Amino acid sequence: IATIEWGPVAGVASYDVWVAYLGQPNAANSVAPPKWKFETQDGVTSGSYRLPTDAPAGNYRIWLRPNMASAGQTIRGAWSIPVNFTSQGAAVPTAQSYSTR
Repeated sequence: IATIEWGPVAGVASYDVWVAYLGQPNAANSVAPPKWKFETQDGVTSGSYRLPTDAPAGNYRIWLRPNMASAGQTIRGAWSIPVNFTSQGAAVPTAQSYSTR
């Protein structure tokens, strides 16, 4: 599962994250699973975003929007330029065999 990280920006209290699923690499007509057309998460303060464990493998696009706090109000900035990335999806556990002897 992919984790996207970014550096801190002075004056930013949190970020809104928008992630779009673009499909499988090299697929002619890739269709996103219904839940994974896009994912949003507001108020991220950690400087990173990790795809949920049920996110399918494939290509994604992410946007960030900074939120500045001023006099008790949240001022939302502009959305960032999108960045594309690829995730291998959730790790599949390796099957193990055990001897019963």
